[in-house]
Amino acid sequence: MAWVRLLGLIAGSIGITACDSGPPETAAPAGGTSGPGGVSVRACDRACLIGFTDRYLDAVVAHDAARLPLASTIKYTENAQRLALDDGLWGTASTGAKYRLDFADADTGQVGVFALIEENDQPSLIGARMKVANGLIEEIETVVVRGGEALLDSPVLAAPRPAFHAVEEPARSSSREELFAIADRYFEALEKNLAGYVQFDERCQRVENGIQTTGNTQREPFPTPEFNVRAMGCQGNVDSRTWTYITKISPRRFLIADPERGLAFGVFMFHHSGTIESFTVPGVGTFENTGARRRPFTTVIPELFKIRDGKIVAIEAVMAALPYGSKSGWD
Repeated sequence: MAWVRLLGLIAGSIGITACDSGPPETAAPAGGTSGPGGVSVRACDRACLIGFTDRYLDAVVAHDAARLPLASTIKYTENAQRLALDDGLWGTASTGAKYRLDFADADTGQVGVFALIEENDQPSLIGARMKVANGLIEEIETVVVRGGEALLDSPVLAAPRPAFHAVEEPARSSSREELFAIADRYFEALEKNLAGYVQFDERCQRVENGIQTTGNTQREPFPTPEFNVRAMGCQGNVDSRTWTYITKISPRRFLIADPERGLAFGVFMFHHSGTIESFTVPGVGTFENTGARRRPFTTVIPELFKIRDGKIVAIEAVMAALPYGSKSGWD
């Protein structure tokens, strides 16, 4: 692996990114200035960053991190734990992506992916983020949900929803600061049970661990068949105030923004104390929190939002349960 890092450091020192490794016609479009000796310095654009995701997924399945251009300071976490790049998923991944949703932020050199793969021939859903600088990967953050731990709905994961790839008209788009602020209102609404605090497109649906958790009449009704929040759209679901068992969402790390496509992504820690006995739906009634809602646990959640006209259009997340009070690994 040392020779890979050395080559990467040399490339970075003369202003060549990973996108410069091919012939001029295949490299990323020029967008920078000249480096030492007149060598072109080009930012790693969206296509370039997604290329790093290609290499990451290939390297994981090959169990060979040496295939990646790694910075000497590379940091890797898996489910919020610091691991070596030959441990965890790197030793068990057996099949490449059967489902894949990419998103990137050229301004910060970060790229993310949701992918359904296999580990030892069993389904696993991953949410991963990388940070790239000077052609080298400095950070890899991965959350893995194994099929034995949570249901993975393969039909839902047949193909990414088109909204996540759609480029927005300038009049309907938001700045990166606005994208993060709108997504943060979602977490405020969940944590503090604030009805109407965040606005959703009427067609918005949320998918978590490959399961559609809004607008879904196929799942068991909750809390009652007469008032089933799982069958509601995003607005009714979040405004129902059924989320009292979520006691804290912190830290909220907003990491990737794509204003052109209206995307905001981050990794968030949901803490559940298990002490909240009940919740009240205004005009409907009071219901007991039971099952998992009455045990202490923390969940690490890479989550992606599609935003248009200041409203959330679609949500996708990967959720892995951790011991209560766990840190993100990046605090």
